[in-house]
Formats: sequence, C-alpha cells, structure tokens
Amino acid sequence: MGVKTLAQEFLNEEACNSPALAKVNGKKAIITVLAATLATGLMLSRSSYEQLSAKEDFIPLESKAIIENLAISNRTNATYFYDASTWINGRENFFYLRYPLLAQSGNQDQWGSYSVNKRMEFYMFKKPNPDDGIPQYIANGNESNSKYNKSLMTYETVNKALTEALKNKKQMANFSIKENKDISEFELKVEVADSKLISNRNINLVIVSYLDYANNTSPDKLPKGSDHPDYIYQNVAREFPFDVEGKKIMFKKDGILEEKFRLKTVSPSNRQQSGFVVFIQDMSTKEILATGVCRLANLDGIDKPMYLNWNNQPENVFDEYYKNEENVKKILNWTGLQEMTLNVKDIPINTDLKKIGLEIGKSGGSPGYTDSEYFDILGYTIPQSLQENIKYLDFDPDTSRLEIEFIRPLTHLDPETPIFTYITHFKKDNKEKGTFNFQAKNLQILDSNNCIPYFYLNNPKIWHRNQLLIDPNPLDFNQDTWINEHDLSHLIDRFGTNENDKNWDPIYDICQEAGSQGRVDIGDIRKMINENNRQNRFKEIIKEQNPWAELDSVDPTLKAEVQIKLKRLLPEYASSSLPLSTTNEVIAL
Repeated sequence: MGVKTLAQEFLNEEACNSPALAKVNGKKAIITVLAATLATGLMLSRSSYEQLSAKEDFIPLESKAIIENLAISNRTNATYFYDASTWINGRENFFYLRYPLLAQSGNQDQWGSYSVNKRMEFYMFKKPNPDDGIPQYIANGNESNSKYNKSLMTYETVNKALTEALKNKKQMANFSIKENKDISEFELKVEVADSKLISNRNINLVIVSYLDYANNTSPDKLPKGSDHPDYIYQNVAREFPFDVEGKKIMFKKDGILEEKFRLKTVSPSNRQQSGFVVFIQDMSTKEILATGVCRLANLDGIDKPMYLNWNNQPENVFDEYYKNEENVKKILNWTGLQEMTLNVKDIPINTDLKKIGLEIGKSGGSPGYTDSEYFDILGYTIPQSLQENIKYLDFDPDTSRLEIEFIRPLTHLDPETPIFTYITHFKKDNKEKGTFNFQAKNLQILDSNNCIPYFYLNNPKIWHRNQLLIDPNPLDFNQDTWINEHDLSHLIDRFGTNENDKNWDPIYDICQEAGSQGRVDIGDIRKMINENNRQNRFKEIIKEQNPWAELDSVDPTLKAEVQIKLKRLLPEYASSSLPLSTTNEVIAL
C-alpha cells in the first residue's frame, strides 16, 4: 500500500470519526509525512502526531510533584486546601491522587479498599482515632501537613508542605511507557538521570492507577454534621500493580530498568478517564526520588479534555483580574430566577458526546454554609438549535436530575450555546466568596461507544477558587428575591423623579444607558418590564415541568393597579397587558 493510498484511508477514517491509528500504527515514515501534510485538514496538535509516530516506541512521561491525599468522604479539606495552594504554586506542577479510606476511619466509601488503607498505614505516625494521626496531605513522600503541626491541619501547614515539596522535588530518573493493547500490557522503561540512584539499595518502584471523576455515592449515608463532601472524586486511586509499597528494585551499571505490568480496573468504558502514576521511593526516608504521570487518553492521541463549564465561569475568581470591579461584573449573577448553563468546548475530533446525565447535590450543616439556603433548581431549558437532535430527555424535579441522549452525537458546539440550562432560583446573595457549592452529582457522560470520554468539569465548590458570585438583584426593590409587579409598582411610583429632587433615590435609576441616567424615566420602566417578562416566562416553564414548585404570588388587585398605571405612562401599550412582548426568548423542550 502506497503512502498516497494510506493517507487517503487515514483521511476517510477521520471523517467517519473512527480511529485511523490502527491503520498507520508502525508506519513511522508514513506518519511523519502525514504529520506535515494533514495538520490543517485534521487539526491535530503537534503532540498528537508525536504520540502517533512514537506509538511503537517508548513514550516519555511527564514528571510532577505527587500529592497523596488520605481522605474520608465527608471532609471538605480533602480538596480545598490543595486547590488553594496549587493555584499559588502552579497547578501544572502537581499531580493529585485521592486515597479514599475504609471503615477504619468511620467511612464506608465505595472507592475505598484495604490496599488504600495499607498505603495510609505506610505513612501513619500513630494509630487513627478515628482519623487523627493521618498526615492527610503527603507531597513527595516526605512532606506533609502534620510535619508542621501534628495536632491541627490548616491551610498554612498544607501550603508549607506543598511549597517545600515543589522546591525540593527530585527527578533522579526518567520514565517512558509502551503499551501492547493486544494483551493489555504496559512496558515501563526507567533510565537513571542521577548516578547516585544506582548505588541506592533501599528503593522501591511504585505504580498507582487512578480513575478521574469517580462518582461518590457515600454522602447519602453520611451522619448528621458532615458538612460538605466531594460528590465527585478526582484521580481516585484504584490499584497498585506492584503492591502498595511497590517493588524493590536495583539498577545495573547501565542505569536502565524495564518492567511490565497490567491494570485490571481499566476497561474500554473508562480508559480515557484513567491513567497511572509511577514513582521511585526511598523506603528509609519515604522521599520520592523520581515521578512519571500517564493519562491513557494521551496514548490514544487525545491531548486535551472536553471542557464542561457552568456559565463559562473562570476557574479562579480570586485571580488578580477579578479584583477589578468592572471585571467582576462579567461573572456576577443576581438573586431571583436565573440561568445556570452547562457549556462545552474543545471536543476533541476523535471524541463525541452522546449522553449526559447529572443532578446538583446539596450539602452543608452549619447556618450560612448550607447549599439549600442559597438556591433551588426549579426547571430547565434546551437551546432551540439542539431540540430536534434530542432522542431521549428526562427531568426529575425532586432531585434536579436531567438526562439527555442525542440522536447525532455532538462533535462540536459553540461555547456560547449551552447543552442545557437549569432555571435556578437564587434565594440569597453570597457577599462572602466561597459560601456554597453548585456541584454535579451522579455524573454520567458517554460517547457514541457508550464509553466515558476524556473530559474536565469546572465545578463550583465551597471555599475553592471557582465560585459563583451572587449579589442582591438591583431590580428587587422589596428584597423578596422575586421580580414581579411589586417591584414594578415601586418603580412606577418613582417615575419622573430625578437626582435634583428631595425624594430622589438612586436605587430606582436602574437604566444606566445614555440619556436615562440621573432620573427615573421610560428607560427604567422598560427595563423592569423586560425583566418581569423574562421571569414570567421562566415561571410558565416551571409550572409545566415542576407543578409543586413554590413560586411567588401577587395579589390580583395589585396586578390590575399596575396595569392601569402602565397604560397611563405608556399609551402605545393601552391595548396590551403584562407580560408585554420583548425580544428575550426562552425555550423549553
């Protein structure tokens, strides 16, 4: 088969969304030609080509500082200390592994195992009672929060451990990997970079496989007082092919070591969200001397994940950029009925989205930090452009669970077009950042092969860097979190006032467009009517989808009075009644 024919097959298969890798595997010279000629047509990154061309060779693994987190499911400190510290020290420099502990620590975690508990015991400085004595964050093996305070874990102790681990990180050897898919086997090559490692006779080779975005069902069984669990685990430890303490190794003079291993918990259905971490650990000091990180999706030529995000939120609202008040307005939301959109971008060309299902979990026990105080999900909408592509849809108003299956899998979607929108009633502002979660729970994302694709979800979580910022709605004059005729009536009563009047109140000057500032005029009335109409359309959708939802109520007499006042102010609408027509459009399926 010639280069031209092979190239054509490669293009044809890519067009059909089927992997062409099998056809070109082993043809390094041909792939080198394809890398130069197909870059524009296939839009694969350079690193994808490097993966393809190196498929029959060893692929080098990236080195990161390894953080081992020993955690129980009802502890928020499982991730938020890590989240804050790694933003400061550079998230790209760390790899986080979560070790869910078993009943020994009062937790019946579905992902826990005796192997994970043995890893806990390896780091223990005293027996847990039930979990005291566990250095919950261990970085580079020899740095932990308990090293700086044995009785209390704080952000300062965690940040100190992670900062020191990064500063003193060693890479005394380099790792590369080769996979034989036919027999589900990996071949690891270790090459010494520092000759001191050859003379060390007390080192072990440790491999830990992980599953990213693993659903945590344990919160449903947590005792009272357990505040903010993680509903989804990132990089949860699954198995230790060479046992929890690893395999004792010794290097020969050439400084090269090769080992083979298999991962039993990895299957085609979870492969793209799975991977492994490999490191060499000094068993006398527990210091990690070299690390390598492998995401299996990268071995398949998928360089970056499908990116799912609520309201196109930034990942860090504490960034310097958002210290500017004008920039904060771009991500600010208001109390009342609002839209929480789930957007997707960067769907890799050899990936698609066929099914999605999730609900929003609510947690918290302390007043002021309970999710149900801040919001309720009352309904949903689907963009008009996607409605004809819906094969199956189900919404449970009791749990907020929404499940969607598409007729044609999504391979591209404008980042501004959501997959769906939750109609959300924000009942309370959070002037203090970080006071509630908007966490997906029982998440299901599948491609056209019923496999989990490589994805990343930007989940707003309490005390983390990604936060929803909710302010009191400036149109809600009576502060009941509903925009209705009560507020419109207040505004009409102020109609005609300006900043020179004794009874002037700037809160009613809601329209800041040129010509309308400094007075309450038709511009302010129109803005309130438009928002009132938008809220009313949401309410109509909610009544259809969720008949038992608690909505606001307005006295019919007040409604009639407002209509009369409006017709006096706006003669052109004399034959109309609320809701007045606007260009805002909300569509429900």
